[in-house]
Amino acid sequence: MFQLTFLNASLLLFAAATVIPLLIWLLAKRKPQRIVFSTLRFISLSKDQQKNRTKLKNIILLIIRMLIILLIVLSAARPLFQSAKIKPSKKHPPTAIVVILDTSNSMDYLVDSRTFLDKAKAAILQINGMTTNEDRIILVTSSDSFNNLYAQIFAGKIPEEIVSSIAVTYNPLSLQNMYDLAVDKLKDAQLPNREIYLLSDLQHADFPRKGELPVRCIPLADEIDYQNLSCTNASPIAQFIDRNRTHTISFDITNYGSSIRNDVLVKSVLNDTKVAERFLSIPERGKVAQTISFDVNNDGWQSGYIEVLDDRLTHDNRSYFAFPFFLHPRIAVISSQSKIPPSLASMLRIYATDQGRIDIIKPESASLSMMQDYNLVVCYDPGVLSSRLKELLNGLEQRNIGTLFGFGKSMTADWKSYLNNSFGISIGAYSDKAYSVNYVNKHHFITSIIDNKQAFKNPVMDVWTSSNTNPGNVLIASNQMPLAVAGKSKVLWLLDMESTRNPFFVDTAFPVIAFRSFQFLGNAVQEMQRYSIGDNVTANQIQVPDGNIIKPQNGSFTVTEPGVFRISQNSGVPTYIAVDPSTTESNFKAADLSKNKLFTLLPAKWQQEIFYTRMGHDLWKLLLVLAFLLIIVEIVIVKLEESKPPKIDK
Repeated sequence: MFQLTFLNASLLLFAAATVIPLLIWLLAKRKPQRIVFSTLRFISLSKDQQKNRTKLKNIILLIIRMLIILLIVLSAARPLFQSAKIKPSKKHPPTAIVVILDTSNSMDYLVDSRTFLDKAKAAILQINGMTTNEDRIILVTSSDSFNNLYAQIFAGKIPEEIVSSIAVTYNPLSLQNMYDLAVDKLKDAQLPNREIYLLSDLQHADFPRKGELPVRCIPLADEIDYQNLSCTNASPIAQFIDRNRTHTISFDITNYGSSIRNDVLVKSVLNDTKVAERFLSIPERGKVAQTISFDVNNDGWQSGYIEVLDDRLTHDNRSYFAFPFFLHPRIAVISSQSKIPPSLASMLRIYATDQGRIDIIKPESASLSMMQDYNLVVCYDPGVLSSRLKELLNGLEQRNIGTLFGFGKSMTADWKSYLNNSFGISIGAYSDKAYSVNYVNKHHFITSIIDNKQAFKNPVMDVWTSSNTNPGNVLIASNQMPLAVAGKSKVLWLLDMESTRNPFFVDTAFPVIAFRSFQFLGNAVQEMQRYSIGDNVTANQIQVPDGNIIKPQNGSFTVTEPGVFRISQNSGVPTYIAVDPSTTESNFKAADLSKNKLFTLLPAKWQQEIFYTRMGHDLWKLLLVLAFLLIIVEIVIVKLEESKPPKIDK
């Protein structure tokens, strides 16, 4: 048995050019024009034998030209003749090799005391031992940053220190991108022999199906029974009325394996200190939702993670959280009034607790440095909007200090203009009519937990009418008329807080909106937006999980790793965000390459298949020689025909 393969199979498409001489010959043949003579005595008739000889010569030349084109295309496609009777050569011609190394998260899976990635690194070193100084070898990984530095053309071997430095990447390139880069690098190597090998756990992904060069997959392990646990969705449960230092974190544990996992240890780490742990049992192919509690000793931002101890695959063991906690918040009320309306004062007291501070500050006495000592600012009925007060409010927004705006029956034109620009609304006249609430923004933190069926049983009275130009800012509305709107670090209530006849103040929805508005503005939002790998974060300065400080260009930063990030905006109060790793590869599903002609899985003894040009005879040189000989034959036939004297029939 024998096998004929092509190293550059995609070039066989150019074999269609073989028919070009035939098309030219067919199109060039024209019937001679028929002319009638009165006599034929001056014209000699050609012999039939001479006609047949000329026709045979043209056909032979046509076949030779077609064969020349076919042989040149076949030689460029690099045919390789292999047979079981032919022993592989110990030597190979100079070859350019690309090793595509999958460094996605699943490559960290532990098999027989070593991860897939460790096995892949060992395979690269074995390939290093098989190369010669005449070979060119290139390493392409799933990490774009690694490729920019090290995806170079190395003579003979890849440096071992580069191989040992490879780690998994949390934002991997697609296989198509890696394959395209591999093909481009092989072209730069400028060697006729080109080979591509893939080192991967072969998890289900979008494998390319068409390409210039075939890919041979090196096996890293036999078929195994995958067992893996992941921890996701760690989130602090918000405290409302009974606020204390004991916090509870909710989280999910998923078992992707086919057997139950008993006595699994789960621990909670807060500010780099283990604060709690518990044991769980997770059914096969199941998910459990659990909670864990711990005490917070200090006020301020709290950050940490919930971790399930599972040695098989560690990248998805942690789910991170970050939340601010102030047991007794400090609140500044900027107001021209000496007293706060009862409806507002009661809500502020519940939020601040008996030990918290609520200070009423006159607008002319307020300063930006003074406001830094407070967790929340309430701007209620502040009187005239002076340039000094406007500058103060802009400074609060730049420093991410939350501000709640509220008014009585009076609101100047300057305040209307300022609030319209700040919240994307258009404030009209004061109204004492009753309005029913028929819209609730379920996507905003403040109103996301309100049940429309249970709340808003009472109408809203004594409000400032308005129309919105930015629907995304609206919290509640009546027939598209906003009643409360929110910005990045600011909230506007269009309710008259001094009204004593507004039935909405005794509705079950009002204390929820008020309390969660204070949480949102006081950096006490515990149901935070969850970030993922690849998301963009806007900040002037970012402290990444390893402690390094980054000042992103144009104020935009792309998250490339999991953990807790410290975000700073100018000189404002810093905030923290939690980023979880992707669990896309946590549940292993093997790729089906049986119908993919571009990829071939090598046997367990793959070392014998490397440099496959030594497995048989490379026929490209022989084909070029045959093409050259046919060119000579064509030239000889043409010259002989031209050298013959013209034959005259008598």
